[in-house]
Amino acid sequence: FILTMAPLASALAHKDGQNLSGFSYFTLDEFATAPGSDAKLVHWYNGMFYGGFARGPPFYESVMEQGWDPERVVLGVLDCKDDGQPNGFVHVEDLGETIKGLRRATRDSFGGVSGWEYWDAGQSEYEKIEPWMWVKKVGEALFEELPYVEEVKSELR
Repeated sequence: FILTMAPLASALAHKDGQNLSGFSYFTLDEFATAPGSDAKLVHWYNGMFYGGFARGPPFYESVMEQGWDPERVVLGVLDCKDDGQPNGFVHVEDLGETIKGLRRATRDSFGGVSGWEYWDAGQSEYEKIEPWMWVKKVGEALFEELPYVEEVKSELR
């Protein structure tokens, strides 16, 4: 089984703070391990980075500063402006730049992106409603070869 959870991003950014979940993800992650090992039972967290948090890397980086492995934190975003808070939506072009910045900041160990409500993804971006277009643009930002990635790969050879 693969176990994931979807907390508000703020629950991952404040170790000692209160959050809407009513429990500490830090404590859960510390103690929820496979019997006899340090393997984490929660494979990754689909952090809800709505409310403008996807506008730039600082909030995601504040989550990383709390000790989370970037491979285990997915950037959950609104994929249509009609799906949430007015300030929560980020156009896919801006989101793509944010993704590239996070990939650079995490040395390409960034956990990925999840979009809220696939059925209307990109609706507010394009004249023709095609969710795959939004996914394709996000995928390009996730998998585009970044210059520093080549440098790192050549150093490892």
